[in-house]
Amino acid sequence: MEIYRLHHGRVRALVGRRLEGAEQAEDITSEVFRIAWAHHRAGGTVTPAWLHQVVRNLLGAEYRRGRRQRDLLKRLAAVETDAAAEDPGPGVVETVAVRAAMLGLTPEDRRVLHLAFWEDLPSAEIARRLGCSPPAARVRVLRAKRRLGDLLQAPSRRDAPAPAHTGQARR
Repeated sequence: MEIYRLHHGRVRALVGRRLEGAEQAEDITSEVFRIAWAHHRAGGTVTPAWLHQVVRNLLGAEYRRGRRQRDLLKRLAAVETDAAAEDPGPGVVETVAVRAAMLGLTPEDRRVLHLAFWEDLPSAEIARRLGCSPPAARVRVLRAKRRLGDLLQAPSRRDAPAPAHTGQARR
């Protein structure tokens, strides 16, 4: 594609000025031209202005991802600090129960919950990664949460006393 030969250097330089690592800049540059190729194959016109907008969108997404990652690390550091000051005993039971329940889910449900709660992605990004619409992604998250909740409640139901036998025969 001629557009790659003409504009790769400029796009790479623009992305390189905005990001810290060369590897990260190369990844974003590659993604810009992957999107451009798909747009071109779909009959769209690829202009320098269009490429610049794609760069802006991808950089914005990368900045948001980096911010989410930094926020998550801060939250984890705060939790680790709090956990070091507290007796870890009470939380261990819940952690073990959640891990066991997660293992009881299908791989698809685990992936949906991971994207939604570990990576803290918005439904549009979850939808993109799952290859579905944002409303479908929200439904998948809701259903996976419900199944996880059912699995977490299952042990307490098993431990509940059985209904008393009334002595009447079933008819």
